[in-house]
Amino acid sequence: MSPTEVSIIIPCYNAEDYVREAIESVLSQERSAQIIVVDDGSTDNTLQILSYFSSDIQILQSEHKGVAVARNKAIEFVRSRYALLLDADDALAPGALDSLLRRASNSDSIVVYGNFSSWDSLMSKKQNYHKTPRFLNDPLSLLVQRNISPPGAILFSSDAFEKVGDFDQSVAACEDWDFIVRLARAGYCFKYVNKEVFYYRRIRSSASNQANRMLSSGLEVVHRCHRKDIRIKEDLFPDGYRRNDLENNLFYYYAVCMGLASLSDDADCVKEIIQSIKLPPTPDWRKFGNAYRLSLWWNSLAIVGNKEDIICNAQINCVQSINELFEEEIWCKEMAMSIISPDFRQLIFRPGPKKALRLYREFKLAKKIIEKM
Repeated sequence: MSPTEVSIIIPCYNAEDYVREAIESVLSQERSAQIIVVDDGSTDNTLQILSYFSSDIQILQSEHKGVAVARNKAIEFVRSRYALLLDADDALAPGALDSLLRRASNSDSIVVYGNFSSWDSLMSKKQNYHKTPRFLNDPLSLLVQRNISPPGAILFSSDAFEKVGDFDQSVAACEDWDFIVRLARAGYCFKYVNKEVFYYRRIRSSASNQANRMLSSGLEVVHRCHRKDIRIKEDLFPDGYRRNDLENNLFYYYAVCMGLASLSDDADCVKEIIQSIKLPPTPDWRKFGNAYRLSLWWNSLAIVGNKEDIICNAQINCVQSINELFEEEIWCKEMAMSIISPDFRQLIFRPGPKKALRLYREFKLAKKIIEKM
């Protein structure tokens, strides 16, 4: 087998509807790639579909234990200088590997990431184009609060597995975020390429749309950012990154999960997350509200229906839950006001039995503002 420039790891579980598209998106690239597909104990026709590509891909099989374990199984088979993680329901954009590898410039200890677009579940309609945040000097300043991108838009040196360890199933749904944080702490150089490199399929049932799971795993990742991590061989922050910022960063991540939960039909889940929020000594409600609305907008893309109505209803229901739980608390109004678009904060506490309906109607008039959140 001739040398390849990048190893693509594709874990899959019951992915018969998607995995063919993922593999073909790699095979159509201009650059050579080693494709390692790990079947995570599928019970549908996934293996049969993989067999069609047997001459072009390396197929591994394992018991069903989750994405992190499946990726770890592939690590020992990686033979290229660079690696990229591609989920079975996503796809690389045309020219993605060429753009990422050119930016890598044959450098070691590097992370190269680009922009991506989100698509509907059939990959037939582009929903949004996402420009990934561009880091200047300190990628951890953002990574301690949230992930920057789905893993398919990120190329990294394959020596990373030796330097920072493998993937952790105990933080399922956030294991790629946990891994990228370790790369930043190990001093990897983050380089941005201003091109679309990845297509992200929005599926309502995916792990990233499960609020409780994202909450428990994400809070653990945030905690790990601020404490010693023995998995990293040479850590720039041996005692943790800016430990005094822990309470604030946990606070902002609660807002992210509250936004996700607001879109569900499970009122108990929304209230459970709101009740679990721990306030820092001096809450920054502006940042909290921004994190909430960004999460609300991003996760609403996976729901079929009028996005304007969905976002309006989610904010109204969340405000009502806050009021029901903490009406007597001083910070109740501050939280409720923070999650609503600034131009409409004055609408929240209008008196009258039809307040919610009136608020909903007025929000519908704010379509352009809400779409920009």
